[in-house]
Amino acid sequence: MYRGERTVSDRQKNPSQSRPRVIVAGGGFAGLAAVKQLARQPVDVLWIDQKNYHVFQPLLYQVATGLLDPETIAIPLRFCTRKWPNVRVVLGEITDIDLTGRTVTAAADSFAYDYLLLAIGSTTNFFGNGELASRAWDMKGLTMSLRLRAEILESLERAAMETPRGQIPALAFAIVGGGPTGVELAAALSHLVRHEIPKDYPELDTKRIPISLLQAGDALLPSLPPAIQAYAQARLEAQGVNVRLKSRVQHFDGRTVTLDNGECLAAPLLIWTAGVHAAPLIAKLRVSQGPGNRIEVNRNLQIPVHPEVYVLGDLTFHKDALWPQNAPFARQSGTFAARAVLNAALGTGPHPNFRYRDLGTMVALGPMNAVVYLPWMGRLSARGFSGWVIWLVFHIGALVGFRNRFAALLDWGSGLMNRRPAAGLIVSYDKEPASKK
Repeated sequence: MYRGERTVSDRQKNPSQSRPRVIVAGGGFAGLAAVKQLARQPVDVLWIDQKNYHVFQPLLYQVATGLLDPETIAIPLRFCTRKWPNVRVVLGEITDIDLTGRTVTAAADSFAYDYLLLAIGSTTNFFGNGELASRAWDMKGLTMSLRLRAEILESLERAAMETPRGQIPALAFAIVGGGPTGVELAAALSHLVRHEIPKDYPELDTKRIPISLLQAGDALLPSLPPAIQAYAQARLEAQGVNVRLKSRVQHFDGRTVTLDNGECLAAPLLIWTAGVHAAPLIAKLRVSQGPGNRIEVNRNLQIPVHPEVYVLGDLTFHKDALWPQNAPFARQSGTFAARAVLNAALGTGPHPNFRYRDLGTMVALGPMNAVVYLPWMGRLSARGFSGWVIWLVFHIGALVGFRNRFAALLDWGSGLMNRRPAAGLIVSYDKEPASKK
């Protein structure tokens, strides 16, 4: 359908040759939203990703802490496209993009396009600190979350063998980054260690295992109102999390974390959630780029010198717009770009400029506790059990597929009733730090 076909200029000379060809690069939130809009439309869609599944990334921390099985938050791309005859899936890493020639190289083949929706996502940003990149863990992807889960459980097993009864385990966890991911991970890890597994490790006093959350700024959840920030910090501290503000990590030798003020903190396991930057391939493109190697676009999410290319999700940068790198923005950008492509390809008129709608922020703080901030509803906020109900309903609805929604409810329900992690098996993985994935 795509290999060796005529370029877009050839098709313009003879419009009867083929339908418009659209490549959607990336299987994340933006890519899935775009493909949904293009499905069953008079365009040919090629959906390319190096993984054969879409993963609900906001819940990766629950996979890492054993609260959810990995299959609960992932769904195969080909399952999504079963009823979309105009969509074809290609499994392979994108190794080159020729913006001038309008081709994408993946799986050792080259594919021509009339329109390209670029949504290949981001990688963890260690801000140039190679020491942290080689020794810290992250959760950028399902595989890394599974490796981290194995490392957490193995560290508990080692501590159980090495710690005499009545002594404090030589084990500590540190999480870097006080945004939603870091806060949710700290709460989930504390609940796992303090409440869910004590019966499995009677030889360990798990309540004495230090868990630290290190935030470079002066508050957790910096995008939320101060009252919510204070509540989240108080809840974490009540669960035994050591929240340290204005604490920027400078070094990590695998056993000790060194802060910028010279203070040292014992933490054999360091988890990094403090930032992302564009995928390495983006740096090779000859286009204007902003912070984190994101691609500078116009108000229509297009590359100005290549208007047939739309940039979505984490890759998008506009100097006059503070677009966040989160799932709601990714979905909205994917939906917008797909509709704009259909308008252009089918000649139905220009599409209005992209406008991001801030749907708010939801952060889980443990079982039956969450904070919610919804600016579009008159800056409505909720916390505690009511916030958790909103968080639960939203996340169940956002998962793709009935099976995944039912499985998530089953895992969460069993965890609340039995205080047992849904996935407590140690499966052998080639466990490597974040930079060696």
